[in-house]
Amino acid sequence: MKTLLPNYCLGLFAFAILLFTQETALAQQTVLSNENLPIEKIVEKTMPSVVLVLTGKGAGVLDKVGSGVVVRNDGIILTAYHVIKDATQVQVRLKNGEIYDKVDLLGYDERRDVAAIKISATNLSTAVVNIEEPIIGGKVFVISNPRSLSWTVADGLLSAVRMADEIPNAGRGFRVLQFSAPVSAGSSGGLLTDERGLAIGLIVASMSAGQNLNFAIPLSSVGGLADSSKILQSFGKGNELELPQAVRPPTSVDIVNADPKAILRNAKVFYIYSNSELIKDKMLENALMKMPEFEKWKLVIVKDEKLADIEINVEHNLFTFDYTYSMTDRRTKILLATGKVTVWDGKIASKKFAKTIIEKLKPGREPLKDSESKDQKSKTSSENNRR
Repeated sequence: MKTLLPNYCLGLFAFAILLFTQETALAQQTVLSNENLPIEKIVEKTMPSVVLVLTGKGAGVLDKVGSGVVVRNDGIILTAYHVIKDATQVQVRLKNGEIYDKVDLLGYDERRDVAAIKISATNLSTAVVNIEEPIIGGKVFVISNPRSLSWTVADGLLSAVRMADEIPNAGRGFRVLQFSAPVSAGSSGGLLTDERGLAIGLIVASMSAGQNLNFAIPLSSVGGLADSSKILQSFGKGNELELPQAVRPPTSVDIVNADPKAILRNAKVFYIYSNSELIKDKMLENALMKMPEFEKWKLVIVKDEKLADIEINVEHNLFTFDYTYSMTDRRTKILLATGKVTVWDGKIASKKFAKTIIEKLKPGREPLKDSESKDQKSKTSSENNRR
């Protein structure tokens, strides 16, 4: 064993070096093969790796347009997660005119707004990812489907590589590429390349307001999504996701027998939404996540209501200083709790609601204090005596 283990480790190390060398060689071959080509030929070679993604919520209805990038020739595509997030139907169209109606969701990274999907195709043209750090100020190209104008090319410069924390409402904890090439609705999920035709980013957002402030996620940071083999969801008629028993539509018996206290005690995953500009969902999210119990109880906030145990709605009553909240069991739609505060602004209201919500969730999660235990025993004893 003592002699085999080092050899085994060396073998793994050598295998990793081989994979890295092969990837590097592939990228270098692409660079070399493109070196003597004019820009338009480089773009032409890259264009088939971009796909058109159509989505809809009703059977046979495809009313939204996005883009995607083929990253593996066996049909693995990366796109922006928000393009497919609420869809029930997804269709993928290739540059050569082929259409795929059966699309599988393999995985997603909600923080970075990236999802991996798969179609039943082989030998596809793929984007070759640049394994080097992109050059600030270098020329870049966008290939996408803006406003349904399929396979449109736009050019610009790579403006910066920055943390999402610096961008309002972009999230935290990941890098983004800022670029100046123009994008429009339908470009989400499109490809950002350098001037050699190497893929550097997946387009996810734009803040265009008189100037081109557009953002992409470095493809080198999300490539692992393409390696997933487990299907999370299948889109298309006859391919609806089989829901587990816990989230099937409830019956009247389920509702009658439901125990609101047990629902609150067992809830772990929450979806927060608001229709008010004065108290936004993000305010309550931040307030809840700062509560020590949030981490202690391993609570989670999601952006997809279908994944939640409980939905929390926060609102502001027009022309007043009144703010309200409500908690609803997502499955049975039973109203679990409501509350109102009268304060100056939504941030203060969010802090108060966070404390109230934690108190509603606490019974059964924390051991009773001595005084609470005595009160509980006294209450139980009194109830028994009355019987």
